[in-house]
Amino acid sequence: MSPEKAKILLIEDTKEKETIIMNALRGSGHHIVEVIRNRMDAKRRAQTIGHEAVQVVLLDGNLGYRPGVEDGEEIAADIRQSDPDIGIINTYNFRRNEQADVKIVNNLDKLPEIIDKL
Repeated sequence: MSPEKAKILLIEDTKEKETIIMNALRGSGHHIVEVIRNRMDAKRRAQTIGHEAVQVVLLDGNLGYRPGVEDGEEIAADIRQSDPDIGIINTYNFRRNEQADVKIVNNLDKLPEIIDKL
């Protein structure tokens, strides 16, 4: 895919991590066009996502603190079913999301490079 100026959907429930990600993307040409902060909205959006509107999804794997619940895998599977060409970057630090193209937890400042290589 390798989007030069990717339109990004951020699915993240913590404001602190959202700020870190936005700072990492500043000046890169990539921009967040939508932010979703809860599981229900993420599930709904994943089923209607289209490549024209979004090229990359930055996906937290656990939307809300619920031990043992991995929302990200289910949401990523819905995204893949809706549009298999959308790049998915897992930003959650516990389990590997098998549907994601890349996992990044630390070094979020590297996000622009990773997006460029999708």
